[in-house]
Amino acid sequence: MNAIARLPFLTMFNGSNVRVKERLEAEKSYVRRIMRELSNALASSSASSSSSEGGEAHGAPPAVGGSSISSVELAERLKDVAKLALENSSAAAILEKNPRFGALHATYGAQLTPAMAGGTGALAAAEVLTVTLRSMAAGSIEREPVTKKLPASFQVGKLKQLMKRLFDLEPELQTLYFEVGDKSSGTVPNFLDDDEANIGFFGVADGATIFMNELDLKQRAREQEAWAAEQKRREEEQERRLASLQARKHAERGAELAATKQAAGAVQPALP
Repeated sequence: MNAIARLPFLTMFNGSNVRVKERLEAEKSYVRRIMRELSNALASSSASSSSSEGGEAHGAPPAVGGSSISSVELAERLKDVAKLALENSSAAAILEKNPRFGALHATYGAQLTPAMAGGTGALAAAEVLTVTLRSMAAGSIEREPVTKKLPASFQVGKLKQLMKRLFDLEPELQTLYFEVGDKSSGTVPNFLDDDEANIGFFGVADGATIFMNELDLKQRAREQEAWAAEQKRREEEQERRLASLQARKHAERGAELAATKQAAGAVQPALP
């Protein structure tokens, strides 16, 4: 899914065509993940700034690890991605590693912001969702689904631990998702692909069914190979362009030297 989002011209993946809905969900998931990273980076920078200004000395509580800024504040900062990169070095590093984020955020940002971190404040954090947990893994697919009440602030990592207790599959082998859409237009999986994010961040709604499947390690390897191959292709293309540019400059420089020598020979007086 990550490779599909990062490679806009990828039309075939894992032996099948990349469908429009598949790309849509891959790109949305990618934008959500980068938004989460930026939110954490900005929160850490803000906490460090407060600490350096003596905030703790005046009785301000220390920052909690892994905290993030509100979705409203993040949306405001992301209105100008270029400005954000200039203002914050951590955000700049994230954006440099994810060159497609700016364009994709311009497309999907307004849709995804309300789901960020399940909203803001104690009210959103205390929201309780009734969700159904279902295994699609081969070893436990016959087990009955389990209904649980979970807070919107429940982290995906903790949800994987819960799934392990229910369906006996190690967290590192799990892939979790819920389906969005409807029967008439079709449904697509929305993957919970950030262990540190909470389920509200992904927009899990009350009454949703969260599916657990076993991670396809071979597919992950193919995804990584596809990304590595694309990176190698880009690097080779850049090297070819650089070599061509250097050869052209070398030829131009040679021509200039030859012209200079010819001109000097033309004006040199004949020897007696």
